[in-house]
Amino acid sequence: MNKIFGKKKLLLASTYTTVARAQLSNTAVTYQNNARSLITNFNNWDNSDPSWGVSVVSGF
Repeated sequence: MNKIFGKKKLLLASTYTTVARAQLSNTAVTYQNNARSLITNFNNWDNSDPSWGVSVVSGF
C-alpha cells in the first residue's frame, strides 16, 4: 500500500513541477511579447510624429 501511495505522490509532484515550468515559460513569453509591442508602439509613435523628437531636443 505504501509503495503505491509513494508513486502517486511522486506523480503528483512531477505534475506540479510540469505545471510550474509551463507557467514560468508562459510568463517569460508574455514579458517578451509585451516588450516587443512596447518597442513597436514606441517606434511607430516616433515615426508618426516627427515633431515629438524635435520638441524633446529643443527642450534642452
